[in-house]
Amino acid sequence: MKSIERHTARSSKRFFTLLEILIVMAILVIVAGLGGLSLVRLVATQRFHAETEGLLSRLNRAEEFLMLLNIETKAQIQNKQFQLIPVGTLSDNYEELLKKEKMDLGQIKAISFDAFDGPQQTGSIELLFLDRGLRLPYGLLTLESDQGEKRYILFKGYPSPLKLSTTSPNWQEIERKELEYKEALGQSTWDLIR
Repeated sequence: MKSIERHTARSSKRFFTLLEILIVMAILVIVAGLGGLSLVRLVATQRFHAETEGLLSRLNRAEEFLMLLNIETKAQIQNKQFQLIPVGTLSDNYEELLKKEKMDLGQIKAISFDAFDGPQQTGSIELLFLDRGLRLPYGLLTLESDQGEKRYILFKGYPSPLKLSTTSPNWQEIERKELEYKEALGQSTWDLIR
């Protein structure tokens, strides 16, 4: 009887084998790898959102420079970089102000501007903010990340705050509203603001 008790006591103190430890470690590595990949995707998505928000604020500032300070600018997106370029000569203070608006676009992989009244621009894009608001961009700026996420900025062609959208605007709705504005203002006034 004593030998049976000793045998059961020894078997309850059994340690993990090397194979069991390796299997547990492999499972932990797989789980950590999957978590790391999702973390990388999350960081890239957040960087894309931050860049699109930064670009939006700079485009709104270009419109504010035009309307408040009468500084005509050209917003240029080229070689993954955004900058505001003055149209005409400016004082040194204003030139420094525009130089601060430069921004690198590392997470935005594809950019296109579909002008409602002109051709589509891809890659190198120039948006003009001129004539105290009478000549503003009129179209849709599409920003795309390398994960395929898209964000849109709608330019209405007249002074108004720009906004980001995660869905493409409904073209028929935009055209319907413009026809309503056109009818309310009259043809001659509409031609002045367009």
